[in-house]
Amino acid sequence: MRRAGVVVGLAGVAELIYGFVSAPAGRWQFQVTGLILGALLFFSGLGLQAAIRWLAFLFIPAQILTLLAQTVLVPGALLAAQWRMAPAAMAAYHALPLLMLALALFVARQLSLPEVLDARRAAGRKMRAMRWPLALGVLLGLGGAVFQYAMLHGEDARRARQMAADKLGPRYQYFTNGVWVHAGKDITVTATVQAWNDKELLQVPLHWKK
Repeated sequence: MRRAGVVVGLAGVAELIYGFVSAPAGRWQFQVTGLILGALLFFSGLGLQAAIRWLAFLFIPAQILTLLAQTVLVPGALLAAQWRMAPAAMAAYHALPLLMLALALFVARQLSLPEVLDARRAAGRKMRAMRWPLALGVLLGLGGAVFQYAMLHGEDARRARQMAADKLGPRYQYFTNGVWVHAGKDITVTATVQAWNDKELLQVPLHWKK
C-alpha cells in the first residue's frame, strides 16, 4: 500500500495548497485530510487498512449524493449564470469535493485488490462485506440532502430572500445559499443570498435576531 500512500499524499499536498490559496484574506485554512490518509496508508498494517477501506466505501455514496444535492437544489438559471460569469470560481469551488471523491474511489479500489484481500485471508482476518458502509453512506447522503433542502427552503431562507429583495429591488433573482442559526443569549441568524441577473452576480450577507 506504499504506492497508494504516496499517491494520496501527493494529492494531499495539492489539497493543502488549495486551502492556502482559497482561504479568505487574513486567514489560514489547513486542509490536511489527504496528507493524513496518505501517511496512514503508507505505514498501516492490515487492521488499519481494513478500517480505511470501510470508511472509503462509506464516504463514496455520501459524497456523490452531496454533490448531486448541491446541484439539484440550486436553480438552473443561477447555475448557468455562475458558470457563464465566474467559471474559474465555480471550477475552484467544485475542485476539492471532486478530489476527495476521486481519492476515496482510488483508495477503495487499491484496498480491494485481490492481493490485498488474499493477504487478509492468509493472516486469518475476517472479511467484511462492504454493503453495510455503502448503505450507511447512502443514508447519510440522503439525510444531508434533506437537511440542506430544509435549510434552503425554510422560514429563515424565505425571510433572507425577502430581505435581500427589499434591499436590492426587482432587478435581480434571489436564492438563499446559506443559513446559520446561532443560539446564545439571543437567537441570531446569519444568511447569505445569491442575487443575479443577466449581467452580474452578487452575494448578499444578512444578519438578524429572532
